[in-house]
Amino acid sequence: MKCARCAHVWHAASPAGVPVQAIAAELAELPPETIAPPTVMPQVEDVPDVMIWRGSDLPPRRSGRLQTIGIAAACIAVLAAGLTVFRESVVAFLPATAPAYAAIGLPVDMSGLDLRIEAQAMEASGDGAMTLVVTGSIANVTSEERHVPAIRATLLGKDHAELHSWTFDAGVKTLKPGETHTFRQELAQPPADTYQVYAHFADER
Repeated sequence: MKCARCAHVWHAASPAGVPVQAIAAELAELPPETIAPPTVMPQVEDVPDVMIWRGSDLPPRRSGRLQTIGIAAACIAVLAAGLTVFRESVVAFLPATAPAYAAIGLPVDMSGLDLRIEAQAMEASGDGAMTLVVTGSIANVTSEERHVPAIRATLLGKDHAELHSWTFDAGVKTLKPGETHTFRQELAQPPADTYQVYAHFADER
């Protein structure tokens, strides 16, 4: 016998009563066995661990940078408001901040009183004598009642040189929280080259 696959030939005895020629004829009629070629599997791309969104299913992205800028701006606004409203407490805790407040038009006296010169003017009397009239205000910007000390006024020339100074009573002994008091001072025959009036509390150094 001959193997159709490997062409190996061997001899085998036929079963009892079966002619060898008949068995050989039947084997010759069998078609040769066909060996199928190996199946080639298509290459599979690496599948990511996390699903990648594509097309219209892509979730909208939120801009974290814009949110950060908005939060920072809000924090700065709240901080600025707090530093303005509670400036007397800030100056009391950090005296070095007083010049900074004065530079932006928000002067705060260390005593907790806000002293301002509202106006100054020269007035002539009937005999031609000149009189300097100074008006101003004192405000208690703290949450406690404050004692009001005497006020010292100083006349300055255009070169900021001191020409004359005097001390006067403010007209009120104490101010309650949020209370404001106005004052008026007159100085007869001030220096002719007076340019500016500067005022501060007399107990300040």
